Amino acid sequence: MTFSGITAAVFDLDGTLIDSAPDLLDGIAATLEKFNVSAAPPEDILPGIAIGSDNMLMSAFEIAGIGDQDELFDEAFAWFLDYYAENSLVKTDLFPGIRETLDTLQKNGIKMAVCTNKRMSLTMPIIDGLGIGGYFETVTGRDSYA
Repeated sequence: MTFSGITAAVFDLDGTLIDSAPDLLDGIAATLEKFNVSAAPPEDILPGIAIGSDNMLMSAFEIAGIGDQDELFDEAFAWFLDYYAENSLVKTDLFPGIRETLDTLQKNGIKMAVCTNKRMSLTMPIIDGLGIGGYFETVTGRDSYA
């Protein structure tokens, strides 16, 4: 395998390097239960994973017909973040072949980075917990820049 001319690779995290959907969906379900909000079908809220867990939770609130209650949403989202921080590595794992891919890129001198819409306080424990932190020159999240 040759990497002629390629010197760097930047990866998204959720849905690219890691399968975090099960833990995110469990966190949303726990949040809905905690705040007595009707459960939303996972297939209806999972597309929001691409634009952030806040959007996943907002979709669930909208499905339940209470999307405009900002105070309840804000409280629920804060609770979700705490819950998810404690439970983000229960089912989350690397996608098959990712570690081997990262090894190959590293052995070929390709510098790597992660750019994710996940908050850094959630990102780094996952990256470190999965043992892939050493591959990346830098990791940036949604709160890395103003």
